[in-house]
Amino acid sequence: MTSGTYSAQMRTEEKIYARKLMAVYAKPFGVLAEHALSDLTAYNTFFDEKQLDTYLSDGIRRILTPSDKLKLTPGGVNRTGMYIASQIRQEMAAHPELCPSVVRDGKRLFTAPDLVQAEQDIVEAAKRMSLRKVPYFRADQDLTDIADDFSVFWNSAQGFSRSKDLDKAMASILEPGDLRLINGPPGAGKSGLCAGLAYCMLAHMDTPPTFITTAPSDKAAAAIHADVQFAASALDDKWPEQSQVQGMPLKDLINRMNEGFVEPGTVIIVDEAGLMGTREMAQFITAADKTHAKLFMLGDNRQIPPLPAGNGFDLIINHVPEASIYNVTRILRQRTPGEAKASSWIREGHAEKALDFYAMQRYPDGSKALRFHDDAKSVYDSLTKDYVEFVTSSDTQSMSSVVLAIDERSAQTLNDELREGLKKAGVIRKARDVYGEGDTVTELGLGDAVMFTGKVAGNDGRNTETVNPGTTARVVDIRGGRLGLMLDGKKKRIYIPEEKSSILRYSWALPLYVAQGVSRDRAFFAIDRSGGLDLAKGLVGFTRHTEQLSAYISREAYPSHKELAKEMSVFLSRKPVIKDYADLKPAERKGSGLAQSVAASFASSDRER
Repeated sequence: MTSGTYSAQMRTEEKIYARKLMAVYAKPFGVLAEHALSDLTAYNTFFDEKQLDTYLSDGIRRILTPSDKLKLTPGGVNRTGMYIASQIRQEMAAHPELCPSVVRDGKRLFTAPDLVQAEQDIVEAAKRMSLRKVPYFRADQDLTDIADDFSVFWNSAQGFSRSKDLDKAMASILEPGDLRLINGPPGAGKSGLCAGLAYCMLAHMDTPPTFITTAPSDKAAAAIHADVQFAASALDDKWPEQSQVQGMPLKDLINRMNEGFVEPGTVIIVDEAGLMGTREMAQFITAADKTHAKLFMLGDNRQIPPLPAGNGFDLIINHVPEASIYNVTRILRQRTPGEAKASSWIREGHAEKALDFYAMQRYPDGSKALRFHDDAKSVYDSLTKDYVEFVTSSDTQSMSSVVLAIDERSAQTLNDELREGLKKAGVIRKARDVYGEGDTVTELGLGDAVMFTGKVAGNDGRNTETVNPGTTARVVDIRGGRLGLMLDGKKKRIYIPEEKSSILRYSWALPLYVAQGVSRDRAFFAIDRSGGLDLAKGLVGFTRHTEQLSAYISREAYPSHKELAKEMSVFLSRKPVIKDYADLKPAERKGSGLAQSVAASFASSDRER
């Protein structure tokens, strides 16, 4: 048993009683330790002693019965819980093979052994794939000419001007290798490059491979599949079978590779790879490695990081020198002169240069890009007024738009403000309460903007259509227990039961983490308080528009754009990986787990007092 002391002054009888409880509840306390390790590394790679003690002490109080607690004073219950928590923590620290740790800035941080293993699996698989260099084309074929062939087709089809950066990138990713990473900001043409990959292989290979597209989210998976299928369909007459690109959810693809249903040499294109946590990336890349697939991953290691712990894409970029990585920097979606360059400055950490530019920016309608207001309420009022004028003006009917909020709380406030303004203007009509599953009640009206937060089967009157999370729509019908929704982009009406309204959220205003994949002609951005924007979030906020940005800034939060630039120059939201601080190796020991180790140690605590 590892001894330790708790800083609070415990009475002798409390300590004796605590050790008795440790023996009585040895197994539950062991399970609690295991749950702590799992829960605290679900969304973050590391946790510290304070986080662990808080988690454990809360769990201990839940395990103790009312009769156990009656034998202690209220303060004694707290001291006893913290004491037992400190003993569990020390037992965990005594077994680094079960609870690994690193030291950062003099502070010990704990992690989980499966994350150590996952990072090792990613690095080793990425190295092996990077070193397998089987050419795609004959030796007499010039990759630059092949890339140029696609560039002519794609740029004319998509309406983009020719880009030397993309031509160079296209030639680079056609080089031999089983792993290619394409890293760059949103709107830089990464999906176009992978569409070009399919086009070039179908047009110039003697025997082209099978193509599969995927992404961590259903919405991104559908988007990359559409782009690649569009390019491949140009070769339907030459390769009718191979030009049919398969689109799969990421989890389904992992299962199919593990079950042997994906042929060696299959080209797998992954969009939004930067949203894959360490565990998910390890499962995916090890399966692709064993399959001997050709893997192309698109992502941005400076975007808002994934929700799960770690970041597999960032790990490969920073810790696998053998990997072939092509960085694209020019943002093609922003068409207003100078703004694409400003976005590049933000991504490079030079937010002050970018905001100096935007502070001087004036649009043809005479409006400023940066608009300062006294406080958050003034921000909401001004944005709502301008937005209602925008959507009701006949001059802007053909323009698309998005309203951005720093976080969920601000988005909720903005949605309430915007809906009130839009109801008064007649944009939202006949609003009434709609009752969903789980006793949820949502006010919806004709014309309301909504986003699906879960997958649902809709009906268009004849066929069933699956609608993926992240899809946006307008409410066009509410009657007969059904909601009629016009899906954005598709201009297609579907119906869902009213009880499914529980998976809808208002989408007049979106928090930045939801808006990452959104691109519109004009963006209205509410910057209502400080502390919510770093490099990644600021980059999202300033790159959703293609033509015009209106940023409404509270002077209470930022007296000038200089203060905002300081915050946006630091990448605070990046999730660190273990290899940033230590090259930990997976434990070789194969024995009892953490729960058994803690339980075995605690079972004798009553005898040791």
